[in-house]
Amino acid sequence: MKKVLIIHLANSEKYPPVAQMYHLLKNRGYDAKIFCVKDIEGFRMIQEDIVYLGKTSRTRILNWISFSTFFILSFFRGLVYRPHLVIVVDFKAVLGGLLLAKTLSVPFIYYCLDIGVKNEVVGIQKLLISIERKFSKYFNLIIFPEENRAKVFKNETGIRKKIMVVYNAVSKNTIPSREISLKSILAERGYTFKWIIFRHGGIGEDQCIEESILAMEHLPREAGLVLVGYSNNEYLKRLKQLILERGLENRVLMLGILQRKDILELLPSVDVGLAIVKPTSINKKFYGTGAVKLAEYIASGIPSVVNDNKIMGELNKKVGAFVFANPYSPESIASAIKEVINNPQKAKRLRQNARKAFETFYNFEYQFEPVLREIERWIGR
Repeated sequence: MKKVLIIHLANSEKYPPVAQMYHLLKNRGYDAKIFCVKDIEGFRMIQEDIVYLGKTSRTRILNWISFSTFFILSFFRGLVYRPHLVIVVDFKAVLGGLLLAKTLSVPFIYYCLDIGVKNEVVGIQKLLISIERKFSKYFNLIIFPEENRAKVFKNETGIRKKIMVVYNAVSKNTIPSREISLKSILAERGYTFKWIIFRHGGIGEDQCIEESILAMEHLPREAGLVLVGYSNNEYLKRLKQLILERGLENRVLMLGILQRKDILELLPSVDVGLAIVKPTSINKKFYGTGAVKLAEYIASGIPSVVNDNKIMGELNKKVGAFVFANPYSPESIASAIKEVINNPQKAKRLRQNARKAFETFYNFEYQFEPVLREIERWIGR
């Protein structure tokens, strides 16, 4: 059985594309293993074959000690494992992964979920980005989840032929066998909503949370906003204060952190998913097919509110399940939501389009198949 090693200087349990890649490799008959680091609890998407080489946290910036420790451990543990293929996720682990691949004379895949640019990082990360760009000519394949991120990389490195775009889509095997009504759960808690507006993932200032809360003032009282995800205590206090000041405590609910499986069971009963983001960084500017939450809304067959720009407009020509809003404007967000909840026929059409997109091309199996073909060509099974 051919061995594939995935190296990721982050907690892979919190990155659905990494977990899905692992499972697809296992299903194709490969002996796949992941070297990563551990922080807070992940989504429990990987039951075995995950090796934690240290710990990290959301608040700690990568430094020389944590980088060097992971570099040494992953390299020497990799020599013991002796994979036939090395896959590195994101630029922080490129140096060690590439050195391991060259030492063992095996192919190397670079899976760049989030592209790094020097003016957005500090310290050692600037050096690691320079190394990534400089040695990219030695990579056998480079994967990006979004085509505009790939274009930035192409322009900086001159590389053209060995780049693939693989959407951060949901795997068909990830869709739960049952659906749970979020409206029923909320009704048991005393909240009766005709329409549920939903947003999950990281809760921060770039995620349009405050704008989404304020948008509720422009929507019918039968509409409720449900927020799911992680944040720091200071920002959560600010949000709770905003909710109280605006008298929205009966219309905005914060459910905390849920497992991905639980979220996917609830999503089909949601009316609108919020996938808007402030374009404050290159990855947020070019989020599109790199956005996991958007992929989960598409997979669940629900309409999504997305940024009103050319990139998302072009993507919607393929998907046909979006309505558009200015991420800085509560009024614009509310207007986009009204396009769905005030127009049942349009809502039905958007849902049908989302399901069709998921079934035909916006799923991880379809997206990752070209990569699997390359792997089989290189190392067989």
